[in-house]
Amino acid sequence: MPGTDSQIPVRVSVEFILIKIPAPYTPTQMSGRLLFVKDVVEALLLNTSRPMSTIVLTQRLDDLLCLTGESITIPFMYPNTSNEEVRRVLWPRCLRMMLDIGFEYVDEESELRRAEQASLAEESSRQRVELATKSMCKEIPQLLYSKVANELNSSQCGESKGTKRKREKENCVVCLSSFRKNSKVKKLPGCGHVFHARCIDKCLRRTAIKCPVCRAPVVLTKEITG
Repeated sequence: MPGTDSQIPVRVSVEFILIKIPAPYTPTQMSGRLLFVKDVVEALLLNTSRPMSTIVLTQRLDDLLCLTGESITIPFMYPNTSNEEVRRVLWPRCLRMMLDIGFEYVDEESELRRAEQASLAEESSRQRVELATKSMCKEIPQLLYSKVANELNSSQCGESKGTKRKREKENCVVCLSSFRKNSKVKKLPGCGHVFHARCIDKCLRRTAIKCPVCRAPVVLTKEITG
């Protein structure tokens, strides 16, 4: 029947306006911001005897909210009628639609924010890694394995004797291939670990200026590129 809560007059208009609100980062913040604007709009409509134009309402909200800091612009739906009972029926429907839109924004922003943070962390990490240049790698002399084999057999390099140490002496830990007498190798200054020359050059230029076995820094004199 006309006049009941379930029967909305045909001439009641549901309007859309664009509003600015403080940027929300969670669904709870989005809900709180929309409910606050709804209460402000309802207070404005209580003081009018006729529907309020969208231009006037937008201007009033801009004056009342007085936003500072980061904000977003979203569509806001409201029942543009002076009938308080009709507004009471329509407000929940308007809010449901606005929250659906708002939650989509929060989800998208959260995903973009996570991607941006991951990208910045990756870029920061990449910038902190020091890589060797080709000229820096040439500072480490290239030798034949046969000339350093005896030295390797007598060297302890700060590690215990055993199968693992023996295997490190016989194999390049980068490519896992066995050293041959005529293999071209490089012995890192400091820790003394030995690798195929091509293998260790690639590691120093692509990963970090550190020993692949013990992670000790390899001290070189040339300028470092980041």
